[in-house]
Amino acid sequence: MARLGFATPGKTLGWAQGFAGLSSPDVGYKVRRGALTALAAGALVAGLSATSVALDGVADPGVTYDESGTMVLDVSRFGFAWRDGVRPGDAVVSTIGVEEGGWTMVTRDGSGREHTADGIGAYAGVAASLPVAAIALVLAVLGVLFLSTRRRWVVPTASLALLAAGVPLTLQGGSEVSTAVLVGAALVPAVNLGRRIPTAMAIRVGLVAAILGLLGLWVYARLTDAEAYEGLESARSSLALWGALALFADRAAVPIVRGESIGVMRPRLFDVGVIAAFAVVGLVLINSFSVPPIVVGAMLFAVVVVLPSTRRRLGEPIEDAIFGDVREAAAAEAAEAERARLARELHDVPLQELVAVIRRLEIVPGTEAVSENLRALAGHLRNVATELRPPVLDDLGLPAALDYLAEEATSSAIPVTAEVVDDTGFGAARRPPSDVELAIFRIASEAVGNAVRHSGGSEVRIRAAVAPDRVDLVVADDGAGLAADAAHDAAKRKRMGLASMRRRAQAIDAELSIDGSSAGTQVKVAWQA
Repeated sequence: MARLGFATPGKTLGWAQGFAGLSSPDVGYKVRRGALTALAAGALVAGLSATSVALDGVADPGVTYDESGTMVLDVSRFGFAWRDGVRPGDAVVSTIGVEEGGWTMVTRDGSGREHTADGIGAYAGVAASLPVAAIALVLAVLGVLFLSTRRRWVVPTASLALLAAGVPLTLQGGSEVSTAVLVGAALVPAVNLGRRIPTAMAIRVGLVAAILGLLGLWVYARLTDAEAYEGLESARSSLALWGALALFADRAAVPIVRGESIGVMRPRLFDVGVIAAFAVVGLVLINSFSVPPIVVGAMLFAVVVVLPSTRRRLGEPIEDAIFGDVREAAAAEAAEAERARLARELHDVPLQELVAVIRRLEIVPGTEAVSENLRALAGHLRNVATELRPPVLDDLGLPAALDYLAEEATSSAIPVTAEVVDDTGFGAARRPPSDVELAIFRIASEAVGNAVRHSGGSEVRIRAAVAPDRVDLVVADDGAGLAADAAHDAAKRKRMGLASMRRRAQAIDAELSIDGSSAGTQVKVAWQA
């Protein structure tokens, strides 16, 4: 039932008037955004840790023996010595330190069998995992960038990054960081998929609780070297692998196969630079200065939080300074494409329909005045279409387009003549590039228009030499002229089309000069392949 309320001018309607207050914060959104940020930061720290481990190429045997070095007191289940059969109580037969290959130890158990903890193979395995660590790092960087471009992909990308980062960390044999990464690799996809199962809420909650309980038992078994660790590790690794793949398929692969719109935005260059720089700095901090990964993670979280405001203050001016000309060229190209599209639309639909109407009216008595008005309208539309994109430029090339420009600009007040030396011949291969032809024609059009409107002279001359690899153009008038400071001031104020001519010349790497004196003004353009 609708609620009636009385609005007060100048005030936002609140709950009492039946409207939600727009200023109230969405706590759920902030929590989700914060969780995504923390997940992306955690995945990047995991990728940095895995890369640091792989670069070191050192594995932990996980062996503790007595002071005399003759008896094994303890063996960690995630060190390579346990995988090679070394157990607590074994007698140490020999210990070999290999400087480049790895530490190796031979033990003998109570039954007299010998076991060799192969440090050479373990070290080589950690070093060989560098490509996997690099993949984890790249995926983690993408996950951070997706925070501002495609948040739906943050979770699957981070899950895959954690899954890949777990490989070097497991081979290395550490406990603290690897435990957190392995738990996250299973927890993130399981919880996200569990929330999306189309079933009753109680079942979803129960499933997530069961997964949390399984992972809790796995952490306990891993940290206490319990006997149940092997079975729990098998369940956890399967959950992490298939959960990450299912999550990636659900969020990315299936929508792409279905042909759904991806809607991803291109990341800002400043964001890419900042995150890449942080990845390098974080790797140096972890690998060279032994900074704890949790400290690096906190630093990354702070960087991501302040990134939008920093981008606005520093990134946008830097990007404009570096890519300003590229963006101007792209904008000009897009504008020309739109002008061509509009010209085609005007010519193919309204003009054709208008001509058909005129022909039908010609056989109706008493419609001569209406027909004449429609012919004038058709002529006006044809002129607009031609001005948007002259067909002669596309069909016959720049020399013919310059002749056409002179004919169209000529008036009883001031004649415009064109002297064009055409060395292009027949065929598109003998013409300058289409973007060069278009830019030169637009510059000539601007220069002629300026001369006709502002010079006060009695004549405008177009002189050009057009070849496949070179174009020289001069537009001259005999008017009042344009002083150098006046041209500079007009360009700064973006008047008289001078700024547009400069941008078009820069886009094709041509030389543009404007010379003004009491004898008139000359606009010169020179382009060479």
